[in-house]
Formats: sequence, C-alpha cells, structure tokens
Amino acid sequence: MRMIATSEEPLTLVKIAKEQRVSRSAIARQINVLLDLKYIEQTTNTHDRRIKYLSLTPAGHKVEQEITTASEERFHQWVQVYGEKRASDTLRYINDAEQKATELGFSGFSGLHDKRGRHTEYSDPKTKN
Repeated sequence: MRMIATSEEPLTLVKIAKEQRVSRSAIARQINVLLDLKYIEQTTNTHDRRIKYLSLTPAGHKVEQEITTASEERFHQWVQVYGEKRASDTLRYINDAEQKATELGFSGFSGLHDKRGRHTEYSDPKTKN
C-alpha cells in the first residue's frame, strides 16, 4: 500500500513485483486481499486492457496513513529507548544485510525463508557440496 500511495507514476502489479523482486503471483495474492478489503482499486488501460493500474481507495488512504503514523511513532519510541546513534547503526546494518542477501540471490530478508525451502541448515550457495 505504501508503494502505491507514494508512487509518482501509475503502478501495475508487474511494476510492484519487479521493484520488490518477487513473483507476480506473490504480489497478486497480496493485491487480491487489498482488493477484497476495498483498500485498492484497479483501472484498466484504455489502449491495452491487459494493463491494470492500482490506486488506493479513500479507505485505503486512511488505513495506509494510520499504518504509517503507527510505524513512525513506534520508530521514534525505539530511537528514544536505544538512542540515535545505536538506531542509526542498526539501520545501517539492516540495509547492508538486505543488500548482501539480495546479492546472494534472495529477495532480501523476506525471501530467505522462501529460497531456502525446507533446509534445516544453511549452506553457502557459492560453494558446491
């Protein structure tokens, strides 16, 4: 929802999937839930009916803003507890780990579980067993 709310250009399911580096079907499942909840709507391109643009409904804008506000409040509480330097260091570490996970072929942290499947132990994908 945040991506749709902040995008400067119309978004499609395909654009979101590419940006998030996940499959179209994974995004479609999430989009379908938001459509059912009436938080987003689809508008069909007049020149190509296969292209459907996503936008937030008034209810979607309200929920997205509530989520953003709650997230920002939680983050500021976290900064107050741990201090600005520690918060900054932690965010830098998370961003670095996210980048390294992506370089290894994972879709960031969210993709670690999916990519590893049912393996119980981690094995470095660069080394062959």
